[in-house]
Amino acid sequence: MKSPALLILVFLLAFCLASCEDPVVIEPLGCQLQSIQRQLTSDSITVVYKLEKSGDATINAWSYISPSGETTINNPDSPAEVSFVFYGQANPQVKAGVVVNEGFVKVSYTAKTTDSTYTGIDQCIQEIN
Repeated sequence: MKSPALLILVFLLAFCLASCEDPVVIEPLGCQLQSIQRQLTSDSITVVYKLEKSGDATINAWSYISPSGETTINNPDSPAEVSFVFYGQANPQVKAGVVVNEGFVKVSYTAKTTDSTYTGIDQCIQEIN
């Protein structure tokens, strides 16, 4: 007859080996963010662009349309915000190239004319539970 201690030891060893799993590897999530682009016409159009991030994420580039054309900032700090006033016509749009390990990156704009407000938003989210 086998000793109870030996049987318990064999059982525990078998349980430990059966319950061992490889750790879950979460791949970084790469995203090309881009808001909708609108053609706006008004005497004065104020556009505010925003860049936000939370968690473990890298922002490789942030682009937006200013009165002088498209501006791109490589490796920008976050949060960031810039605003411009356009006269007559504006085509606001914001973009970003990002990699999210855990958290989010969000780009947005708000454009205000004398009688309306328009928004454009895009975001990349990866959550690990």
